[in-house]
Amino acid sequence: MDNLDGLLLRGARDLGLKLTPGQREQFSLYRELLLERREKVNLTGFRGGREIVIKHFLDSLTCCDLVASSLVPGQDWAEAKTIDLGSGAGFPGIPLKIVLPSLRLTLLDSRKKAAHFLKDLCRELALQDVEIIEGRAEDWGRDREFREKYDLVLSRALAALNVLVELSLPFLRVGGILLAQKGPAAGEEAGEARGALDLLGGRIESIRKVKLPLLNEIRNLVIIEKKKPTPGKYPRRAGIPRKRPL
Repeated sequence: MDNLDGLLLRGARDLGLKLTPGQREQFSLYRELLLERREKVNLTGFRGGREIVIKHFLDSLTCCDLVASSLVPGQDWAEAKTIDLGSGAGFPGIPLKIVLPSLRLTLLDSRKKAAHFLKDLCRELALQDVEIIEGRAEDWGRDREFREKYDLVLSRALAALNVLVELSLPFLRVGGILLAQKGPAAGEEAGEARGALDLLGGRIESIRKVKLPLLNEIRNLVIIEKKKPTPGKYPRRAGIPRKRPL
């Protein structure tokens, strides 16, 4: 076991997680693939293996306790449908899938190089029941095959919350959950998003603070439940939610 594997194990323990040998091997391979392709792929800003482990793997896993709990009342997570919007190099969806292999995961990114990398990654890690789609959330959120079909939407650093709710809530069934990873401005963003949430059928359930292991930095997990169907005219066409937030 090298130093970075030990770092991952220590951070995972701080989050209450005990990684199996197979999961440790998957994370090690994931890290190697990111380092090998970082210049060609350039999907996330990192400088080395330590940063990958802490700021990407462990940061993604700060969601794990919530995802593994009863975020969706009465729903068996072995059958839950989850979509990661703006997945990039696979965060937070792939680390969560490694630790919670029963998740039925869709990874969505608008960039062709991201989709290609994610397909290669899932093949190399031998991940099952993962779908990768390329395109804009505004377009896929209107597709009948994807609209209001998911129990959980994950998002990490995709957009401000008043934009994110328009991109994400159309994917959720009523009763589903948006779990957004946010920094110190989470409370301010939540206040700015209240009008959009009322319009789109969502409600903020809570904002939970979590500590990023090894760095002791505070992260915020914004939990939003979908209370009623999203009006059919949303999301607006690609680019408009960012240009003119609700």
